[in-house]
Amino acid sequence: MIASLMAPLWAPFAGAIIAAFFWHPPDLGNVDPGTWILMAAMFGALYGYAAILAVGLPAHILLKRWGHRSVWAYLTTFFVCELIIWAAVYTASYASNGPGVALSILAGTIVDHPGRPIFFGLVGAVVGVTFWMIARPDRKPSLIS
Repeated sequence: MIASLMAPLWAPFAGAIIAAFFWHPPDLGNVDPGTWILMAAMFGALYGYAAILAVGLPAHILLKRWGHRSVWAYLTTFFVCELIIWAAVYTASYASNGPGVALSILAGTIVDHPGRPIFFGLVGAVVGVTFWMIARPDRKPSLIS
């Protein structure tokens, strides 16, 4: 499906923008800015395609089955799904410290830096709208003769 290949391309784009303007590289030695931006874009691609496979396509199937075919349904669903994915990945990244510490760090981030999860949610919403624009689940499938 073309929508599942094209829509997640917003994730590497967002990763590159964040790396270029807001997220400075950790101490990785002599990593030049171009390499850092490329690394962030590659991570964004991995994240975006994993998310579309694990959550986006199942959400699309459920939305169609339940008759929710509007752009608003996709925007909202992908926004919420991305917030859940972000919270799961963020918590898992601190899991080695124990579940209590990981959940505490998650809660602190949501309270102190709400822009982080909102940014991920907005990228998810853009992916959802793009997916909807390509797949057009609101239209009946055309017959190819």
